[in-house]
Amino acid sequence: MSVVLFVLSFFVTDAFSKFISHDCHVVRAVFDVGSGSTKMQVAEVNRCEGKKIATLLNEKRAVKYEEDREKSKNSAYSNQIMNEGVNSLLELKKLAMNHGATEFLAVGTAALRKAQNAEFFIDLVQKKVGITLLKISQSIEAEIGFYSGLTQFADRSKENLVVWDIGGGSSQISYYDDNGDFGIFKTDLAAVTFKNKWMIHKNLSGDNPNPMSKADIDELFDFSKDLLFSIPVPKELRTKIEAGVKVVGIGGLHHWGIKDLVSSETDFYTKDQIWNSRFIYANQKEIDRSYPETVNTNLALIYSYLDRLEIQQVYTADVNLTDGLLIYPEVPLRRIFHSWLKSYFWFLR
Repeated sequence: MSVVLFVLSFFVTDAFSKFISHDCHVVRAVFDVGSGSTKMQVAEVNRCEGKKIATLLNEKRAVKYEEDREKSKNSAYSNQIMNEGVNSLLELKKLAMNHGATEFLAVGTAALRKAQNAEFFIDLVQKKVGITLLKISQSIEAEIGFYSGLTQFADRSKENLVVWDIGGGSSQISYYDDNGDFGIFKTDLAAVTFKNKWMIHKNLSGDNPNPMSKADIDELFDFSKDLLFSIPVPKELRTKIEAGVKVVGIGGLHHWGIKDLVSSETDFYTKDQIWNSRFIYANQKEIDRSYPETVNTNLALIYSYLDRLEIQQVYTADVNLTDGLLIYPEVPLRRIFHSWLKSYFWFLR
């Protein structure tokens, strides 16, 4: 067994070396294949120093993987959503190459982790697009997210930052304790999964729970608080929050979905601001915002997280997993390749 592991480790290192150029200055394209969209960033990177020199392109394409998977009877992606995903990646890769990209890496998160035909889709992306798509664990997703937040707060030590990444299918709040150990508070309560739980609770059909009356919204806030109440919070995280460590929310839900709605003139939002804005879209079916079906449910969900964790305000950074992937250290990247191999070789588990 040790010989087999050694040989496989060699191939992991070899595959990794083929992805990473030996030149210090490279143009790298990285993709975050999330639950509701695919994000791409193309940047010039100094890989020797682990720094981004310049962003060349940021693009995003809506692909509702999690909605599609949850509608499936066997928790699998449909052919239609896989074709949408492949076509979006082909389009994005072409744009990246037009900007000089020579290195490509994609990671898939919550929806891909849950899809029963994830390996089939991974192979399809490799064959049709020529990009390696890695199905990463929630822990690795959290660590990449932490590095993404750290890119915006380089003046802070790792121990003085808490980073919260929430998307369509999962939520990760990550931090380093005073001993330098990495910690995570992770759940599957996120934009799409929570919205769907609410729709099941109310016996609603379709994809959109709107319109909601004020009474519905009050019930929605109570429903979200009840779901989070039973989830234990790590003691180390509570200690950091009580000590006033800055909490940073990364990704579109925090920055555009919450802050831009309740506090557009500041770089943070507060628990009180969400509460005072909870009825802003009451009784409205047509909401003129991105992802209108989750606007009301997102307000309730984020408020309940803040209530459960006793967080009063969250600073937002308009970054996502692609920012962390661009500069992610080489050793954790090897861990990503190792986790990818584990999905194919049962004896590595």
